Amino acid sequence: MIQVAEIVPDSNVMAAGHPVNIDELERLAGIRVGQDSLLRLNFKEIEKRLFQNAWVESVQVSTRLPNAVSIHIGLKKPIALLQDSKDGLLYYLDEKGQKIGVVDLSWSPDLPVISGKFDAESARIGEAVEIIKAWEIYGVKNLATISEVHWDASTGFKLMILYSISINGEKTVARTVLEAGRKSGFLTENNAGRIEKVVQYLMTNWISASRLFLLADKKIVVRSARGS
Repeated sequence: MIQVAEIVPDSNVMAAGHPVNIDELERLAGIRVGQDSLLRLNFKEIEKRLFQNAWVESVQVSTRLPNAVSIHIGLKKPIALLQDSKDGLLYYLDEKGQKIGVVDLSWSPDLPVISGKFDAESARIGEAVEIIKAWEIYGVKNLATISEVHWDASTGFKLMILYSISINGEKTVARTVLEAGRKSGFLTENNAGRIEKVVQYLMTNWISASRLFLLADKKIVVRSARGS
């Protein structure tokens, strides 16, 4: 009979207040300690039950003779939060742009929010996720962070970005909107480099910009907070 059934979730993802808890995973695994036989365990069924939890990304079941079972569970890492225009709820999104679950306020990591009306534009959610991933891959995140990616059917993507400047010797956070337009895949490596140079200039010269416009001819127009 099984005497030890160990659940090992991904410690790199799981933290205090995480929506997934050990009790829930143990319930789904359904292993009855002191009753089930190690030789009769159906690993496929255990995996199938655990995948009922939307947070579970991978499952590896192994045995340790004579009477122990160990289940290593990989958890999805949320990359953004989605403000759903249909039901008004806030959801965790994975790197594929799929909903993981409704945001639990006891565990709300500092992630960019994706917003907009996606009724007939669900593909735009995936594009917004790709923007967030590219922002990090191309290194722009080292200078400026994205707090929100908003989709508007008439004007396209708008990114609310944050960067640090110094005013009267004190560091403060400047907020600006990057108007990126409707074109998919606009955040290429070249465009990311241009954005990075502009942000670096703003930071160096202590400029708080109200708008940045990424134009079709690959230029970036800056509108300062003073309207110049």
